[in-house]
Amino acid sequence: FVNVNLRVGSRSPAYCTSLGRVLLAGLPPEALERALAEMKPVALTPGTVTAKAKLREIVEQVRRQGWCLVDEELEVGLRSVSVPIRSPSGATVAAINMCGPTARVSAETLRTGILPELLHAAERINLALRD
Repeated sequence: FVNVNLRVGSRSPAYCTSLGRVLLAGLPPEALERALAEMKPVALTPGTVTAKAKLREIVEQVRRQGWCLVDEELEVGLRSVSVPIRSPSGATVAAINMCGPTARVSAETLRTGILPELLHAAERINLALRD
């Protein structure tokens, strides 16, 4: 059982969520450096990445691959995958994600089953933003 207290308007730290990392990856390099400098990462689970150098590496990888998977960093028993929503200029303006309990949703299922659907949905949203 996973009890994630996420409601409309709630906030979670960007450093340990797939949505947050996608949004960080969409920042210009200077803005990312400012965000990392201001960040005070705290381990919320045994798997939470808190080292800023490692977070920078992860965000750069997210930027290159165009998506992010986070496995039990916000809460034990929860994994998620996110993709960016882009403005007509290509800037990341939002992100969409899917999450699930680790007991029912493997990282491989997120990568091979859910991620392609999220990428397709994001592309449809991106196209709609251009109209």
